Amino acid sequence: MTAGRYFAKAAVRATCSTVTGGATIKAYGPDRCSGFSPIPAMSMVSHAAGNRFIQLIGGVMTSFYDWYADLPVASPQVFGDQTDVPESGDWWDATYLMMWGSNVPVTRTPDAHWMTEVRYRGTKVIAISPDYADNTKFADEWLPAQAGTDAALAMAMGHVSPAIAAQRGIAMDLLLWGVLPYVMVAILIGGSIWRYRYDQFGWTTRSSQLYESRLLRIGSPIFHFGLLAVIAGHFFGLVIPMTWTLAVGMSQDFYHLNALLVGGVAGVGTLGGILILIYRRRKTGPVFMATTRNDKVMYVVLAAAIVLGLWTTLASVFEGAHGHNYRETVAPWFRSLFILQPDIAAMAAAPFSFHIHTLVGMLLFTIWPFTRLVHAFTAPLHYLFRPYIVYRTRDQVPGAIRPIRRGWAAIGTEDRARDKK
Repeated sequence: MTAGRYFAKAAVRATCSTVTGGATIKAYGPDRCSGFSPIPAMSMVSHAAGNRFIQLIGGVMTSFYDWYADLPVASPQVFGDQTDVPESGDWWDATYLMMWGSNVPVTRTPDAHWMTEVRYRGTKVIAISPDYADNTKFADEWLPAQAGTDAALAMAMGHVSPAIAAQRGIAMDLLLWGVLPYVMVAILIGGSIWRYRYDQFGWTTRSSQLYESRLLRIGSPIFHFGLLAVIAGHFFGLVIPMTWTLAVGMSQDFYHLNALLVGGVAGVGTLGGILILIYRRRKTGPVFMATTRNDKVMYVVLAAAIVLGLWTTLASVFEGAHGHNYRETVAPWFRSLFILQPDIAAMAAAPFSFHIHTLVGMLLFTIWPFTRLVHAFTAPLHYLFRPYIVYRTRDQVPGAIRPIRRGWAAIGTEDRARDKK
């Protein structure tokens, strides 16, 4: 790096951050950075180095002729070469062309046919020029910008275009994280009521234990106990705010350690259990014959939700301090759904891995009422509280109108001796 008239030492990371505008890339993305390198006639090495650097950071490589505003007329007309500018044959693959600062039929005569011919494929061509130039007659729309306002017009486009894209992104976020969760809940509740009302005989697990029990005795407990631990982990991570755990002295490092140990073991156990059950269902003939398309879809969605959940857990833990803290994004969004004020921005800030895991989870609950998973809503919890069932008693029933008549007579027994007394 240069400091005044002298060269100064600088770290590679600092130099790259300065050259590429690290803050710009972090805030707006790498495509907001553009650059060009020395012309190849000066140095092929310098040209290639600069070109490769811009490509590596994800920036936009422009031509030095873009700086001059247009190509010289004589060279393209005579030789048809365009040095390092984009290949004009790419115009044939475009659906939208903007001619700005380049009078193509005049300055790029050998290439102009690509622009004129692609219009027959439905490509829209826009011409921006202060006068009715030769290329304007080929355009579908002409924007007669005032001379000297090109920079202001370009800056305005650069400001409005991302805003339009942002509006489209906001609309999609609103649909995914503000509307879709409530649609899922409506289908889950409404579908369950409909299923219980009109398909009570189908409200069953359709147990296949009679066909095969060895693998079932292994896979089913592993899957169900692992699933209970996964549900408890989701409740702890999504429902309980991070401020509460910090208030009781649980640091984020300790929380992530527990998430790795407990969540990892529970996730691996649940995944292992479901894989055993899928293997059993596929390899056991009678069980596979009893498997419906509904079951196959359910197994795919359920396994995908488990795999994606395990992936997000392990990724967030192993990334350490640089990993994403879902308790600051996904968890607030989840809690906000219950007060009918979804925090869409918080969920939109989460990484793609959490987005896809959440969407697959919502898909699972959407199809829940129409699969065998409905048996989870009829778990026999009342068995834990029901009274003992008495099948026979020899005690006298208080308040009975007539004595109990026995169907047998006791002879030579202690009961007969007691009756005589």
